[in-house]
Amino acid sequence: IMNTSLDLLMRQTDPVKRAKHVGKINKAIDRIQSLLDEILSISHLDKSSIQVDPTQCDPNLIVQEAVKNYTSLAAKKNIQLKQLLSDSQLIVYGNNDQLSRAIQHIFTNAINFTPDNGIITLKTYRKDDNVYCEITDTGIGIKKRELSRIFDYFYKVDKARQLDSGGAGLGLSIVQKIVKAHNGTINVI
Repeated sequence: IMNTSLDLLMRQTDPVKRAKHVGKINKAIDRIQSLLDEILSISHLDKSSIQVDPTQCDPNLIVQEAVKNYTSLAAKKNIQLKQLLSDSQLIVYGNNDQLSRAIQHIFTNAINFTPDNGIITLKTYRKDDNVYCEITDTGIGIKKRELSRIFDYFYKVDKARQLDSGGAGLGLSIVQKIVKAHNGTINVI
């Protein structure tokens, strides 16, 4: 896409058509940058353990921040975001930036694979001595036979449906590494 658009841009004198090709090039560059960022992240996570440096983190605040950051993306698809946050204060010890990153990856997947006019629910709660964060959606789901592979590097459940999402198939691998570094578990049902 970049080479074709660049070639057409160099030949084009019409400002409107030039702008169209510049837009395509910028989009391709953004996608490459995103892919490189994820590859570097997974490489870093593989080579070293995540520095957790435990500090107090509030899962409710992490979820609220994710909703704030992704409301406009969800609005483009008219997706309703529901927050069912624990009434009691939830405190976990961990790396707030990494925990936020994990929630944002999952939340992005939920938005990408929830159809227009769908619903995404983010829920936090305490059960026994554990704190839970659940993200559910009215999306297309994942077939049971695929569940064992969704944390594999570069794995995409359905290659055709992922072309629009721009994902490289690394997000859930990153999430799993972050969660494990915090002695947590992640389940997809």
